[in-house]
Amino acid sequence: MSVLGARCAREVVVLLGARGLLASLTARALREAGFSIVAVGRAEPHPLGVDVTREEAWQPAFWSQLLGAARGQGGSPRAIINFVTCKQGPAETLQQVNLAGVRALVAAATAAREQGAHPLTLHLGSAAEHRPERDARGYAGAKREAHAYCLTTPGVDVVLTLGIVQRTPSPAPAFVRFTLRHLPALAAVPVKVCSAEDVAQALVALVRHPVAPGEPPPASPSELWLEGREARLGELFGIAPHPVRARTWEPWMLRALATLRGEGFPWLARLGGFARIALGRAPNHYLGPAPGTAPTPSTELRELMSPGRWRILPFPRSADHVPFVRAAREAAALPP
Repeated sequence: MSVLGARCAREVVVLLGARGLLASLTARALREAGFSIVAVGRAEPHPLGVDVTREEAWQPAFWSQLLGAARGQGGSPRAIINFVTCKQGPAETLQQVNLAGVRALVAAATAAREQGAHPLTLHLGSAAEHRPERDARGYAGAKREAHAYCLTTPGVDVVLTLGIVQRTPSPAPAFVRFTLRHLPALAAVPVKVCSAEDVAQALVALVRHPVAPGEPPPASPSELWLEGREARLGELFGIAPHPVRARTWEPWMLRALATLRGEGFPWLARLGGFARIALGRAPNHYLGPAPGTAPTPSTELRELMSPGRWRILPFPRSADHVPFVRAAREAAALPP
């Protein structure tokens, strides 16, 4: 029996980019919910060592054999979720990896539909995409390009945009805590945050109760936002609120931080972005849709809520995505 067949007695959820913490927690939550998991990763311990940056992984024929093995053992793909991401490295690598994950997602979905299955296909977006246009470099720009591919290539049902995902312990370097500890205005920036476990539970809810049909493939995916609880930026790093004290150098330091774009240094880019938010020079994209801009949640979406922890909301598309969508359409020779 194949590796796939051994895992496919029940409905299957395929996880692309299964090496990370978020994918691992989601796999565990899905198993607890009664699903079988096909974990696709580039290295051990994942049984399917697939490098999605290779062009063969962007072809439906590549996935047909893998998914066919699942169906041959009685399994049926219920969902395909794209966790593939890359946050650090040269701009070319960031673009290549983040875009490759979506291409592999579309190819796998096409293969499944050719075999008569209609799985939910879901891509994970990032709040970083919604930075102002001039700040959409590096990781943010790469995620926008991947999002644009979803919007211009039929086959993706849902784009779920995540805000800040809190992890314990935090992966932030020591200089980030030092900066927040000495700049109360920066530490006081409000954000919406979900734990990694909450993200996993939200994904299970979407797999159980799809908000988008799998057949026919939508011309454009449903745009959703996973809203977590509101917190202060400093709280995420265990920094207690500061007493209000006048510090003559703090505004100067904030203005200096606000000039940082941090290409090649993601944490510098993030600090620069938070400084611009603290100074009122940029909208706070970490809070999700602005009040009054998001459509009213449907009945299906209202059911996908964990009171006091997270909820899934419609997400109006950012105008800053327009140039990326236009470029994607031109590259694919699609009409505007």
